[in-house]
Amino acid sequence: MVEGSGPYSYRRHWRESVFPFWKLIAEEMLHSGFAVLLFDKPGVNKSTGDWKRQSFLDRSNDVLAAIAFLRSRPDINGGTIGVVGHSQGGWIAQLAAARAKDTVSFLITLAGPAVTVKQQMMDDARGEWICKGASIATISLRSAAWRIALTILGLIARIWKPPYLAHIISYDPKDALSRISQPMLAMFGENDRLVPPENNIRRLKAHFGSTSRNDRLVIVTVLGANHGFRKADFCSNRDDTDLRFADSFLETLKGWSSSHQS
Repeated sequence: MVEGSGPYSYRRHWRESVFPFWKLIAEEMLHSGFAVLLFDKPGVNKSTGDWKRQSFLDRSNDVLAAIAFLRSRPDINGGTIGVVGHSQGGWIAQLAAARAKDTVSFLITLAGPAVTVKQQMMDDARGEWICKGASIATISLRSAAWRIALTILGLIARIWKPPYLAHIISYDPKDALSRISQPMLAMFGENDRLVPPENNIRRLKAHFGSTSRNDRLVIVTVLGANHGFRKADFCSNRDDTDLRFADSFLETLKGWSSSHQS
């Protein structure tokens, strides 16, 4: 299981007092007969290294190393290993699957973008402006300025990479998506303002498996769900969000993954 951006750790949301996102998902997978491996990024908790110096390729290397570890264990069926990625982890799951077709049997992305990093940042900012009540004209002007700023950062990043964003700002998942031939479940939240479904679904359909005529893509938009697949309106604050998954989220996840056990 592959986490999203920043210094986030699955351990943080392992308690009932904080919405236990990964814990609930892991339990569903365990009930379906899967073993589950979660791991922290370099520099998070007791992990060595520094995630801020990682590119998406580096993060996918970590996933492939985790898969190699699982395949080395006699209690694991190495022929059926899937990758589940949430948010930024969706990009990483896609990349790992594209690079390791013989070892990744299936993948699941949960609010995993199919647009570029720059576009995802634009979508995130636009959602925030909408919820703050900005006018259409203001949003248009801000979007143009933000796009220029991100483009400049992308150019600077070609020669100077200390900031973390410089390592990922130019990433476009279309090549990885085109090389995926494994079955894939892509789930989006209807009210996700960080990874809005419409643009991401359109791009996912355009690029997924294009080099292999892959028809094993299943896309599900969970009604009434936010970025974390909790019940929420588009502009709900964290404190207003329901402390449970939206209807059908876990059922869909469990049903699809169980059908790809072998």
